[in-house]
Amino acid sequence: MADKKEKKEFQVDEWNEVTSSTVEAVRFNVGDTLDVRFKGAKEGKFYRYDGVNHKTWDDFMNAKSPGKFCGSVIQPKYGCSLHHADGSLIKLVKVVARQEKAEVDEKARA
Repeated sequence: MADKKEKKEFQVDEWNEVTSSTVEAVRFNVGDTLDVRFKGAKEGKFYRYDGVNHKTWDDFMNAKSPGKFCGSVIQPKYGCSLHHADGSLIKLVKVVARQEKAEVDEKARA
């Protein structure tokens, strides 16, 4: 009988470092946003993904490869903006309309 992988616990509203070749740290915010700081980001800049639910956050944090999960699940599905380390907006990167998000959800279920 194989042992179940132990689920990792992470803090909400705080930066959590992850083991990844591309992602340095992540933060899930109470308002259903996910902040991702990639390795090599200048001056602590980070990307904010809107509408990320707690289950997706949990799946992301327990993924074998956080970078691949971000690229295949988070980035295609959620709207994104780039922010300074203090949280101030630099620019909108991707806006996901409700219809587009519903289509991505439907494809994921298929």
